[in-house]
Amino acid sequence: MPEKSLIVQSNMTVLLDVHTPDAEAAREVLLPFTELEKSPEHIHTYRISPLSLWNAASAGLSPGAIVEALAAHSRYELPTGLAEKITSITSRFGKLTLVQSGDDDRTLLLESADPLISAEIETSRVLLKYLTPLSDEGGGANAVSSRYTLPLEYRGTVKWELIKLGYPVDDRAPLIRGTELAVELREGTTASGAPFILRDYQKEAARALAGDVPGAGYGVIALPCGAGKTVVGMTVMSLLKCNTLILTANTAAVHQWMSELLDKTTLTREEIAEYTGMKKETAPVTIATYQILCW
Repeated sequence: MPEKSLIVQSNMTVLLDVHTPDAEAAREVLLPFTELEKSPEHIHTYRISPLSLWNAASAGLSPGAIVEALAAHSRYELPTGLAEKITSITSRFGKLTLVQSGDDDRTLLLESADPLISAEIETSRVLLKYLTPLSDEGGGANAVSSRYTLPLEYRGTVKWELIKLGYPVDDRAPLIRGTELAVELREGTTASGAPFILRDYQKEAARALAGDVPGAGYGVIALPCGAGKTVVGMTVMSLLKCNTLILTANTAAVHQWMSELLDKTTLTREEIAEYTGMKKETAPVTIATYQILCW
C-alpha cells in the first residue's frame, strides 16, 4: 500500500509529503481548515490554528469531519488529544452571534449563549468602551447580561477584540446596500474585440463573496497570479450592482483597473473616477490607492 501524505503533529502542524500519490487529494482536504506556512520543494508545512478552525466552522465543517479528513490521509495515528483539542476550539464558534438590532441598520446586537463568555466580556474595559449591556428579563442585581448593543462603525473592532480573547463571532448582520448601479459584464467579446468568457472557478469565487445570504458579502478571495482576480472583482460588481470603491497598490494599477472596466463591462468613462495623488475625483466607481486612502 502506498504511503499516505500527511504527518500530523501534536503541536497542530501538518506536514505534506508532495511526492506521495495522494498528495493533491490531501492538499484539497487541508485547505478549508489550515493555513499554509512553508512550501519548500519536498515537504509543505500547514498549521491548524484557532482562526482556521473557526473559519472552517463558519463554512459548516464539523470537528468530526476535520478529524476524519486528517485520519484518512495521515501516515501515522493521530496524536493523542488532537481530536479533543480541535473539538474544543471549534465549539467556541457560534456562542457569540452578531445581528441587526431591530429595524435600526446603524446598531448591531451581540448575543452570548454562554454565561462565562458574558462574564469575561464584562471584565474587559476595552470591549465595554464599544458595547452597551442590555438587561435580561428576570435577572437580579448582579446578573450578567447576555446581550449587548454596539454602533455599526465598531463592528470590526469588537470582532477583532473578541478574537484576541479567543471567542469568534458568528456575524449574521446584513451589510448596508450601496447606491444602485447598473453594471454588467460584456458577453462573448470585450470592447476591444477579444474573446471574453468567465471560467468556472471565477464564477464560483464571485458567488462565494457576493452570495445573497445573511452575513455574506465580505471576505478574502485568494487566487494565484494570472488566475484573473480582476475579472473576479468585476464579476462581484456585476452581481451586487452598487457603487464601488476599488483600492490598489499604486497609480499604475489604478489605470489598469480603469482600462479593464471599460473593456470588459458596460460602465462608461463618466461612471469611473480616479482618486490618487495626481487626480482627486469621485464617481459611482472610484479607484484609489491604499496610500491616498490612509493619507
